[in-house]
Amino acid sequence: MSAAYIMEEVQTKTAGQLEPVDYLIIAAGSDTRSYEILRKYKKLNFDLKAVYVFEFDERKKELTGHDLIKHNEYSEFGYPFKVFKGSIDDPKPYLNEINSTSTLNNDNKIGIDLSSFTKPFFFTIFKFFELIKLNHVTAYYTEPKAYVFNTGTYDSYRSSMGSHIVKEIPSFTGNNVADQDPVLVILLGFDGGLSREISDEIGPGRTILINGFPGFEPEYKDLSLINNERLLSDESKELVYGRANNPFEICNVLSEKLKEFSNNTLINLAPIGSKPMALGACIYAIRNENVRVVYPVPDKYGIANNSDVGKTWGYKIPLISE
Repeated sequence: MSAAYIMEEVQTKTAGQLEPVDYLIIAAGSDTRSYEILRKYKKLNFDLKAVYVFEFDERKKELTGHDLIKHNEYSEFGYPFKVFKGSIDDPKPYLNEINSTSTLNNDNKIGIDLSSFTKPFFFTIFKFFELIKLNHVTAYYTEPKAYVFNTGTYDSYRSSMGSHIVKEIPSFTGNNVADQDPVLVILLGFDGGLSREISDEIGPGRTILINGFPGFEPEYKDLSLINNERLLSDESKELVYGRANNPFEICNVLSEKLKEFSNNTLINLAPIGSKPMALGACIYAIRNENVRVVYPVPDKYGIANNSDVGKTWGYKIPLISE
């Protein structure tokens, strides 16, 4: 990456290098980590001019009792907040409305917490940031303390429910005409079935797999490899590594591995892995117009599938190369 960046763990003992933001965008959720960055801001005595809360119909309608109380907890931190409501599959109305506030500009420091956003949604938000010409954005992400495995075994992890349709993320459509077989790059996650679905859908001429290493916890270091064993058994597929919590390293890995392909090669990029890995893929895709981003979109969104919170990371993302 050609511009300077900052990556650090957000702790409550010291403020660190990252400057507090003026406006913070979050996604409402019943997961404990949905509002962890707000808890940390409060403990650090950071002010916020406003918190923009994206509240998704598909999530809230499934909630009752304690889960609904946790979902609405954002209103209890004492910050000014504005709620934007709509569908999790359609970012445009949210962005049109939030753009009308005129607060998202380089006169203000803008932050976004990725913890409860879906990957397709935050890809679209970052494309929006680029279109309105923000110089940089601070992104936050809180790791889960532990993942919940449906039947108690590692191969039972499911990141979403129901069936999936592999879709192109709007604004990341790549080249309309390619002069050679498409390339598929998959950022591996725990849910091996999703990677196989994408591979079958794209039918690439070449496949590059990126595995996050090390994982958030020591026991997770080989889990993505185990759950993607069928895909990895094909010797024609190339496996490389990048840090699971470092988007800048993932962006550099993509730059290095894909530099051999011409601009007329259609690169299909599937960000199945961790959200920091997906953030690195997003930065790369914004800067390379031949990249098409695809993702397996579920027909149903479940309630939070992990428990408690792990580390919170902050990333200063340069959107304009220097």
